[in-house]
Formats: sequence, C-alpha cells, structure tokens
Amino acid sequence: MPKTLKTLSIAAIPAFIACAVPAFADMPATKPLHMKKECSGYTNPAPTFCSVTESNLPDIAKGTKIWYWGPDLGLDDPVMVASTAIIDAGQNNLAQGFCIVDQTDMDHQKGYCAFSAGTGTLAGFHALITVTAAMTGDVNWDGLWWTTK
Repeated sequence: MPKTLKTLSIAAIPAFIACAVPAFADMPATKPLHMKKECSGYTNPAPTFCSVTESNLPDIAKGTKIWYWGPDLGLDDPVMVASTAIIDAGQNNLAQGFCIVDQTDMDHQKGYCAFSAGTGTLAGFHALITVTAAMTGDVNWDGLWWTTK
C-alpha cells in the first residue's frame, strides 16, 4: 500500500470512531425477555395461535395470544415451522415478527423469533428470541427486547 494511502487510512480511524460512537450511544438498551406459551389452540390451517402462560413483560401479559399466519411449513413438513407471528395483547396492541422452529423432536424443539414492528403499547417493540420446548409441554421464549419509541 502506498505510504500516503496508508497514512490516510490510519488517519481516518479516529474520524470513523467519532462518527460511530454517537450512533452506538443512541441505541436503546436491551432488556431480558422470558415468556412461556401453551399451544393447545394451535390447529390446522393457519391462522392459528398459542397463549402466553407466563411473561416478564407487563405489556405482554398472561393470556396474550400469539397468532401464526404462515406460511406454515409445519403443515406440509412436520419437521419445520416457519411463520409470520403476531403478538396480540388486545385493544390493537400488536407486534409483528417471524418465527422458524425445528420440530424434529417435539420434546426438544428449538428455533428463533424476531420481532421488529408494533402498534399501541407495543409500538417500537423489537425482540430476538430463542425458542425451546419445556418438558411440561409449554414452549419457552428467552431473549432480549428493546423499544425504539
């Protein structure tokens, strides 16, 4: 690399850091998320739902429905579910995301959900969630959430 280009590259590092630090400083703080849901209401065809049985988020209380609108690969392929997901906390308090879950072994389900839009009390809601099955038959959602409102 020519000496001038190398000097310019090294000189650009402080400028990059000066621009990047405020951007990271403006990022919202993440908070832990833990929910359990039971899926006795999950039937064919979509839309179908599961119900929250436990939550550490006050805006997503026990009884909140999580609707799955498809496309549900689990209907044709019982091993994998991939679906648009809507958290419906009632009175137009909604969050939209997407979930994909490997159901090869129903006692050891694993997958991920990501939410990035919402309305009402869930406006600005974002979450990254790991999905695992509980031995009780409930499904655990554990991850991080934040809001941009």
